[in-house]
Amino acid sequence: MIIWRLILLLISAVTVPVRSQLDSNGFLNIDCGLPVNYKYTDPETNLSYVSDETFLDTGFKSETYSINILGNWFKGLKEFETVRSFPNGTRNCYSLTSLTPGSKYLIRATFYYGNYDKLNIQPVFDIYLGVNFWDTVIASSSLIYREIIVNSTADNLQVCLVNKNLGNPFISSLHLSLLNSRIYANATQSLILVKRVNLGASKDSFLRYPDDRYDRWWLNDFLKETVEISTNSTIQTDQDFDTPSLVMQTAASTKNTQQPIDFNWPSNNKFTRFYLILHFAEIKNTSSTGPRVFSIDSHTSTEDVNYTLTDRLSSKWFTTELSNYTNYDISVEGDPSSSIPPILNAFEVYIISPVGVPTYDEDVDAIKEVIKENHIKKGWSGDPCLPTDLRWTGVNCTSNSNITRITALSVIFFLFFLYFFRDLSSNNNLYGSLPSTLDQLTALTYLYVFHKRYKVFSIGILIFNVLGVRYGDINPVPPPVPSSSKKNIITSIAVVVPLLVIAVVIATVLWLRKKRNLYGNYNRWAAPISPQLEAAEQVFPNIDNRQFSYNDLKRITNSFKNNIGIGGFGCVYFGLLESQFQVAVKMRSHLSTQGVKEFLAEARNLARVHHKNLVKLIGYCIDGNCMALVYEYMQEGSLQQKLKADDTRPLTWKQRLRIAYQSALGLEYLHKACDPPLIHRDVKTSNILLSANLDAKIADFGLSRVFDCDTSTFSSLIVGTPGYVDPGYYLYNQLSAKSDVYSFGVVLLEIITGQPPIIVGRGDLTQWVRQKLSGGDIESIVDPKMQNKYDINSVWKVTEVACSCTEHTSSRRPTMSAVVSELKECLNLEISTEKLHKESSTDNLVTDVNQDIAFEMADMDGMQEPGPSVR
Repeated sequence: MIIWRLILLLISAVTVPVRSQLDSNGFLNIDCGLPVNYKYTDPETNLSYVSDETFLDTGFKSETYSINILGNWFKGLKEFETVRSFPNGTRNCYSLTSLTPGSKYLIRATFYYGNYDKLNIQPVFDIYLGVNFWDTVIASSSLIYREIIVNSTADNLQVCLVNKNLGNPFISSLHLSLLNSRIYANATQSLILVKRVNLGASKDSFLRYPDDRYDRWWLNDFLKETVEISTNSTIQTDQDFDTPSLVMQTAASTKNTQQPIDFNWPSNNKFTRFYLILHFAEIKNTSSTGPRVFSIDSHTSTEDVNYTLTDRLSSKWFTTELSNYTNYDISVEGDPSSSIPPILNAFEVYIISPVGVPTYDEDVDAIKEVIKENHIKKGWSGDPCLPTDLRWTGVNCTSNSNITRITALSVIFFLFFLYFFRDLSSNNNLYGSLPSTLDQLTALTYLYVFHKRYKVFSIGILIFNVLGVRYGDINPVPPPVPSSSKKNIITSIAVVVPLLVIAVVIATVLWLRKKRNLYGNYNRWAAPISPQLEAAEQVFPNIDNRQFSYNDLKRITNSFKNNIGIGGFGCVYFGLLESQFQVAVKMRSHLSTQGVKEFLAEARNLARVHHKNLVKLIGYCIDGNCMALVYEYMQEGSLQQKLKADDTRPLTWKQRLRIAYQSALGLEYLHKACDPPLIHRDVKTSNILLSANLDAKIADFGLSRVFDCDTSTFSSLIVGTPGYVDPGYYLYNQLSAKSDVYSFGVVLLEIITGQPPIIVGRGDLTQWVRQKLSGGDIESIVDPKMQNKYDINSVWKVTEVACSCTEHTSSRRPTMSAVVSELKECLNLEISTEKLHKESSTDNLVTDVNQDIAFEMADMDGMQEPGPSVR
């Protein structure tokens, strides 16, 4: 037993669950990133908060910045002043224990980035509840929260953050609320919140605990073509959802019985099942008019549901399940028999989430007991076996009849202490007793304990295998008495090993000193690329561009002093060549979220494409641990930065059109004239760079793929940026040139609206625009920074192009050549309008633009012949 304890003490990182305790009101509120044992009471809600230190032992605490940009609802809340981030490990989990099996809980996780890492790059990551996928978090400058209602089948729950290699996961707070078992009783599976809306409330109204006893968050909203009505009288709470009286005291109605109350929401997957709850309460005296009668139309069935409100000041509800659509339109319509219009007080929309069965609980309890008894830290967190792509390293599992069992366990460790060793001959046996808790792993058929050869000492390998037997059947082998030859071996090792250690230490110190002198301060960012060095050396010599040494880059960038950005590969530095030509130096970092494969792909693709609207590769560097690309510097940064900038000279509509047109030319070149053609796969506003004259060039070719012109689509792993990814590519892994067209359509919508691809609180930009356009109100979507200085017909035409590009069915999208043609017409229309409305002093500018167009069209004429081949 002693040797097992010593061995297992050498294994490294796991989250050890500890007891959690709900307070007297049924809450557990965890403020992530607080110091250990720190607790406080929020003065606004009187809710108690505790530190997250006792719920996991991984991650790093950080303070947030720009807390003042939070909305009025959340300003001043202490829980958003700190975060816990997880740069290490794929899955990190909070363990909430001492729960009651069979009870129903509401769990809310909040995420306020607040530029805690000072990188100003919002990450994207997944969250899981146990083995079940919960949602993807796309961080932004605003507060994001996710809620789920779950029936606990065990005495513990785990909330896990999973790294997608799109930035480090982080979390601000975690809330657990015990629900009454009778509410949401119709829902037998987990419910993931889509929206919970309080209608008729005053602007900026936000309702939570203590008004809602479970601290559900009710956000107000105003539905188009509705009027707000309210009462001061208390509403009798229903027993099925415990809807707060304050929520039911306000409502949305219409001006007449012919006008319905409409709302909708989109779905990225038509197979997603939704659970809809409508809340009604009659808040007006209808004794003189008769009861309010209306129907509920979900537009997904042939029959409407008729509803009559007979009891005043009493909560009622309607629920239904919906699926098989990509957009859901709900209407509450007045009935011809009623003299008063329809009413809707509140509504809730949830995704019905199937509940996966975790690993066999006795196996989980056993292995966790082994972990606890032996203080194992091995990066093990969450369920040992599920989901399969997150299975613990060293653990193999088998699923049969919906039961998953642990069937194999491998332990790999370094052994540093000489007195652990005996003669490593073939008939040697490990002695000492196995941990008793391993007996509980009754399905375990294989144990593998491996001492990895220590590279410096080269002492040996210790292997212990058990096949086809229970551990309880293994009798410990008593320690043999060492022979004199064994004593001599140990004595020799005791003399030689210290000398080897001293020699290695001296050599290491000298090597590190030399390396520090060579790489200076950059070394902490240098990427260890030796496994891919051979591939790099094969790619770079075939690039017909200038080769730089590390010292060249150090001189060009003035010792890497001017950091102008950071991306998936690493930091980008400003530099000057000997000719004073400005360049950007992209250094690959060991912290890179993208691999050497993507880095080399960008170098290869940049070297073979030549077009005025594609960023130009100047040279490259592969020098020791340093890997870098040098390309032309774009003085005005990215289109994303320009659209978001709050300056006194925002982009005009004509400038936006010109940027869109030039970007389309660059994409058309990739699809049509490049030989072989390329699909960019990551078209977005941050990858469209602008020169000092606002000339647009497409950048970042690390994810580009060559495609066959004779094949319309092909299967590919999903890459790209959320909000820009083609739905067909996302759902079915089918990639085509039309995938770039979809992404470019989103870019066009950003250019028109100034909004990001995913709008906080509103969802997908494409859906938001379509909803606004359904009422013919295009001016409501146009970026207000343009101050109405545009031709409305030109804006309409570009919007139509953008909507056609973002059709869900790829066959209905235009080609990039068609997009170029349409944008050229739009630009000419804007120029014509400018000629009519501006004085002659602006004519020179118009002439310049026309000349620019003529020059670009000359480029297009030259694109009829095949472009340059791979060099």
